[in-house]
Amino acid sequence: MGKKAASANLSVSILLVVPEGVDHQQAAKDFLAEQQQNSQAIYFNGAGETVKIDLVREIVSHLGFSRGKDEQQGVVLCGAQTATLAAQNALLKLIEEPPSNSQVILVARSGHQLLPTIVSRCREILWTSPANQADEKQQPSAELELLQKFLAQPQQFSYQHVIDLAEKLKDRDVAQKTLRSVIYQAATGQTKLSPAIMKNLSAALDSLEKNGNVRLVLEHFLFAIHRLTLD
Repeated sequence: MGKKAASANLSVSILLVVPEGVDHQQAAKDFLAEQQQNSQAIYFNGAGETVKIDLVREIVSHLGFSRGKDEQQGVVLCGAQTATLAAQNALLKLIEEPPSNSQVILVARSGHQLLPTIVSRCREILWTSPANQADEKQQPSAELELLQKFLAQPQQFSYQHVIDLAEKLKDRDVAQKTLRSVIYQAATGQTKLSPAIMKNLSAALDSLEKNGNVRLVLEHFLFAIHRLTLD
């Protein structure tokens, strides 16, 4: 899992972005365990149904219950990407003015369409499963090293080199593993990537996880990055 800080700050809401098919509630539990949070989290929408405004009101009501002034409380909303516009507006108000000693964690799959104002007010964390973390710490593959080189200096790659890179990553499993590794390294501070590149990485991984055409997804992603340096 990618962390941007050693421990979570209760005053900051979290947007935990997980890959397609990952159980949101379990991902949040793993995240909180690694953060060694003292607060008792309450989970909402574990079934991943559409989040409506009534559920957000229930969350607000729960956080409004009187507690000791030093008692910490966290709430986790699973399937946040399903929230209706009315629900998202209510969530925005909640994360802008959270009750004292409380934290809101939104769990959403990659490629979510949450309001930009919600995303900007959260600490976004790109999560990978514990099983994948061991792989991501192993010796980097040739494909990973080449993609890292491209992301560091895309302007140094010709159009033909970009096409060749897409060819080297044409195996779906290799492509997904490589993109996850790049995201993991950026999220843990091992490498620095711009928000625009991270957004394109997440979108490409989401398309691959939805069985998009590997070659087309990769070429679209790589050329989008390449264009960023030319604009």
